[in-house]
Formats: sequence, structure tokens, C-alpha cells
Amino acid sequence: MSAYLVTREGQELGSFEAIQIQDGLKTGFFHATDWGWREGMSGWQALPEIVGPTAAPQARALASPTSAPIKQPTGLKPDSLNPFAAPTANVRAGAVGAVPYPVIAELTGTKPWVRLISVLMWILCILFIGVVLAILLFQSVFANAMAQSGSNMGWGVVVGTAFFYGVTAMLIVYPTMKLSNYASNISRLAESQSFTHLTKALGEQRRFWKFYGIIILIYLCLAALFILLMVLTAGASTSIVHPR
Repeated sequence: MSAYLVTREGQELGSFEAIQIQDGLKTGFFHATDWGWREGMSGWQALPEIVGPTAAPQARALASPTSAPIKQPTGLKPDSLNPFAAPTANVRAGAVGAVPYPVIAELTGTKPWVRLISVLMWILCILFIGVVLAILLFQSVFANAMAQSGSNMGWGVVVGTAFFYGVTAMLIVYPTMKLSNYASNISRLAESQSFTHLTKALGEQRRFWKFYGIIILIYLCLAALFILLMVLTAGASTSIVHPR
């Protein structure tokens, strides 16, 4: 199926497939007053007429007969449309620095999965923190009993446990926050089509992957150190068993 050439107030926005026009009307990227044409059509049509009743309610309302008359585009040459060409000006007319629709479509397509993973991670965080609090409560009761018998060793165990699990909790909570913020900024991007929200979304994504990259490097360094210690220990054991 050929792409449609879309215009707004005499300005060419680019060529789009029908599904892109339908999604754009729902998100507000396209207006009901925008026009579309493709090879084989006798004339221009308003976008809600092209995609039919599946357009967003507000778009159909703007295109109703009671609305102010819309001037059909003139001065453009539909014959110049290349159905296989990429959009040449695929941005929102009148909006400075608007994000191209295909970029928004790709990111909004990932948002449900990002949101699902972030929600599951938040649930994991809550369960983990609940278990940690239960462990600390049990250890505190045990430490208090030991303190009454004259030993303060139990409180040292409580402090060490709290520190260990506190660090572990941060390793879970921080990436969860970054992933959740990433999904939220994608939602704002779909509404504003602004490079500001695109930059914020990509920034949260960058921090998320940077965090896990650092964790992986730490694990690799620890694994290398462990292997080195094992080799040195094995060499020392061999020297003791077979002295020169």
C-alpha cells in the first residue's frame, strides 16, 4: 500500500502509512484539519476521512460538518510523491524542535514492557525490604537478649546485617527508579513531542544501563581476583606438599 502525503496549512509534513496516520490522530501528532493524498486518489482528503471511524473522538469532532470550513490544500503537486521515500519533513508543523513521529512510535512501543518490568521490580523491592526488616527485628531481639547477659556482639551483627542489606537494597531500588522514570518520560514525550522529554527519557535509560555496566565490571573484577587467589593458593599448597 502506498504512503500518504500529509500536509498542514500548505506545509508538507512527509509521507506516512495509514496506521501511522491513525496512531498520530489518536496521540494528537496529526490534526483533524490535516490533509492526505496518495497515488491513485482523485483529490485531497482530511486525515479522519482517510482512516475512517477509528480516529480519535476529538479528531472526528474537529472534522464534523459543524466545524469551520477547511480550505483544501493548493499549490502542492501530488504527482511528486514517491511512495517509497522516507518522510522529508516528518515533524509537527509550527512546533520548534518536535521529535519525528517514527521515533515517538518506537519509544511508545517499548513503554508497556518497560512499565511492566519496573512494576515487577518495585514489587521485588518491597518484598525484599519487608524480609530485611523482619530479619533485623529478629536479630535485634536476639542482640537485646545477649546484651542482658553481658555481651554486645549481637548488636554488631545487627549493624553489619543492616549495612549489607542496605547496600543490596540500593542495588535494586536505583535501577528500578531509572526504569520507572524512563517509562514516565516516554509518556510525556508522546504528549509533548518535545526533544526535552526525549532527552530526559534517554538520560534515564543511559543511567540504567550504565549502572548495570558498572555492576558487571565489578563482578568481573571480583571473579578475576577470586581466580587469582585460587591459583596462588594452589601454588602455595603445591610448594608445601612438594618442597624443594
